[in-house]
Amino acid sequence: LHEPQLLGHFVHSAHFSRDKYELFALHHIQMLMWLHRVQTGLQQGLATKAGPELATFAGQIAHAARVLFFQPLLLHCVQVMSCVHDLPNEE
Repeated sequence: LHEPQLLGHFVHSAHFSRDKYELFALHHIQMLMWLHRVQTGLQQGLATKAGPELATFAGQIAHAARVLFFQPLLLHCVQVMSCVHDLPNEE
C-alpha cells in the first residue's frame, strides 16, 4: 500500500479495480487507527492501575485488541488473498 511503483501498477491495472484498492487501503488505515487506540489505552491503563484492577484491565485490553484489531486484520488478509488469488496470472 505504501510503495509508489506498486501503487501505480495496481491503480492502473485492468484486473484490480481502483475501487478495490481504495477499499483495501481504507481497511489498512482503519486497522492502524484501532491499533493506535489500543496501544494508547494500554499505556494509560498501565500508568494508572495496580493490583487486581491492573489484572482486570489487562483482560479488557486484551479483549479489545482481539476484537478491534486482530480479528479484522485476519479478515482483511483473507479478503486480500482471495482478491489476489482471483487475479489473472499475467497480473
